[in-house]
Amino acid sequence: MNVTVEGLAKPTKLKVGDVVAILWTGRKAHEMYLVQEGNERILNHGNAVHLAGLNGENYAFMRKGQTCFGLLRVIAEHTTVEDFQVLPKDEWEMVIKRKVALK
Repeated sequence: MNVTVEGLAKPTKLKVGDVVAILWTGRKAHEMYLVQEGNERILNHGNAVHLAGLNGENYAFMRKGQTCFGLLRVIAEHTTVEDFQVLPKDEWEMVIKRKVALK
């Protein structure tokens, strides 16, 4: 999934439904994640906030009992996160476009 992020907001707070763009060490582009509240029966880590990859392939920062504030702090302090930005759901919308057809 190719992602273009313009006009990034300063990461000061976080809530369920926001999108987080993370630039991991060694990567050339940000990866996009949805802030999601876990369900103990499904994810087996308690009612906690974590990141779900928009590519549908992965999760990040799954910790039992984690709050939005705690998640934001963990992301900011993580050694493999070079940069991250929070895209609040109240200020941003997602547009999905069809990729150019392969020839």
